[in-house]
Amino acid sequence: MSDAKALADKMRARLNKQAGKDIVSEEANKIQVDAWIEMDQDFKDIVGGEGLPQGHITQFFSEGPDSGKTTALITAMIACQEQGGIVNLIDSEQKFPWDRYELMGGDKSAVNHIVVDSLEEAWDAWDNVGKVGLEMRAEGFEGPIMAAWDSIPSSVPDAIMGEKESGKAHVAVEAKINNKNVRKLRQMIRRAKLTAVFINHSYWTMPQFPQRPEEVLKGGTEMYFMTTLAIRFKKGKKLDRDFKGEKQRIGQTVHVEVKKGHFSGRTIKKTLNIIDRGFVSDAELKEYKDSLKGKI
Repeated sequence: MSDAKALADKMRARLNKQAGKDIVSEEANKIQVDAWIEMDQDFKDIVGGEGLPQGHITQFFSEGPDSGKTTALITAMIACQEQGGIVNLIDSEQKFPWDRYELMGGDKSAVNHIVVDSLEEAWDAWDNVGKVGLEMRAEGFEGPIMAAWDSIPSSVPDAIMGEKESGKAHVAVEAKINNKNVRKLRQMIRRAKLTAVFINHSYWTMPQFPQRPEEVLKGGTEMYFMTTLAIRFKKGKKLDRDFKGEKQRIGQTVHVEVKKGHFSGRTIKKTLNIIDRGFVSDAELKEYKDSLKGKI
């Protein structure tokens, strides 16, 4: 045994004795991710892990809409169901594509759909999901429990509902509420081993010489600091086919990369194909195009 290991063992024993319980892990990796919602190989390559980490916050974000975030969310929700887990959707946007969810293979009747009308209601929903998650863990449930928030930008505080304040004032109010709640939520997520997924948007700061513009996620700084995995989606080219001499859109490509990731694996930037059935490989895309021949 090395001197460093012997000294660490000695101090760990004393720290645990002082606390009256085991507060210090013997191996550092025990506090890292030890359970996942496993995803397909493309997703594994992108994040450098097995998929979405349980007990942590993941954010899917982009600069604008229609960039693949919802497709990724649906894919993760279905993976959770297929792995014997429970899916909860905290819905601020109230336009979730349930028909597409079923088309991609999901069971919408097995999703706990929680509709919220304000930022405060969204945080109340998170609190309730976390508490019930803790109860189910205490009862022995070991499967994945996923909670998704769609979306942070669509969750408007009651305090500014209907008011015509400036954008900066809105951001300040939202950030204050989020910063207050996310630390408490982060602790609950870890204890209940929830897979928390936030759908978010980003924006670029105005450059002030000599500083450069910076991409910032909405919701406040604490929302980003408490996030373990942040995945950026960027809309790519349209996927078309020729139909009776005209171009018919059947999907699009999306560029995916990790902006923040605390895993040991290497991450890869990838371009993925999206059709109505979800993400597909180049070969699957060709098969899909062939299946459409003669169809509208």
